[in-house]
Amino acid sequence: MPNNNYKRGYALERNVKLYLESLGYMATRAAGSHGVYDVWATNGKSLWFVQCKIGASPAYAIKLLQEMTHEFPISPDTSVIPITMSVVDGMKAGKPHELARAEYGPKGDTS
Repeated sequence: MPNNNYKRGYALERNVKLYLESLGYMATRAAGSHGVYDVWATNGKSLWFVQCKIGASPAYAIKLLQEMTHEFPISPDTSVIPITMSVVDGMKAGKPHELARAEYGPKGDTS
């Protein structure tokens, strides 16, 4: 039986995925990957990469965001579409609560 931390993390990842889908994104949860991204999504015009960490401190979130940027397969600064990378620690008022966020590429619709 999964432990409580796993259940809470799964629920957060699922809620983030559902939120992005409600905005018109196709979203995927990287279940069990233990990778840098828990959820990634696209709407054909922009990309989102999200790391979900319940109880993370802002300092740890910034460290995770740096790892996410470093692990990206291309330099995010040279992207031809907008890329948003985010570390969230929960949901507030139906939206992901971001501890840290970085945006790369041309400015555009990343909502």
